[in-house]
Amino acid sequence: MTRAAKRDASEPGIIAALERSGCMVYQMDRPVDLMVYRARRLYLLEVKSKGGSLTDDQEEFLAAGWPVTVVWSPEQALTAVGL
Repeated sequence: MTRAAKRDASEPGIIAALERSGCMVYQMDRPVDLMVYRARRLYLLEVKSKGGSLTDDQEEFLAAGWPVTVVWSPEQALTAVGL
């Protein structure tokens, strides 16, 4: 039996802001939350709610050099993708 990933409470607002700005957004379960496509570029975003922290797997993914931006708000997400 597989277990559904827990989504952060801030994620719906972040997705809505990105999509309103013309981004394509794909929700992932692992290793990070969102893959965002804008202006011929892909971005990896890890969404956290206030007080949230990275899992050990996420820390390892970032330490391996993957270009992931951790965001807590729609404004941060928009900035992360160059808007």
